[in-house]
Amino acid sequence: MSRKRTDVVYGADPFKGDHYSRPWCIINNLRHPFDGEQYVVGPLTTKRWYDGFVPIPADAWITGGTPEPSNIVP
Repeated sequence: MSRKRTDVVYGADPFKGDHYSRPWCIINNLRHPFDGEQYVVGPLTTKRWYDGFVPIPADAWITGGTPEPSNIVP
């Protein structure tokens, strides 16, 4: 299934191990080689330890959402 920029998907969490997953936001554009097969993603987090986070407003979700306000880690 092909995804598009701004879709949020779940995938493996490399920081916690193979049995954990986390949400990732697709951030690549159409010029990315292999678009539709491979993606550039940024992890979503509820943590606030970094000043460069990109906040996701609650009204940005078409369906679903997160239980707490979330940010994309660039």
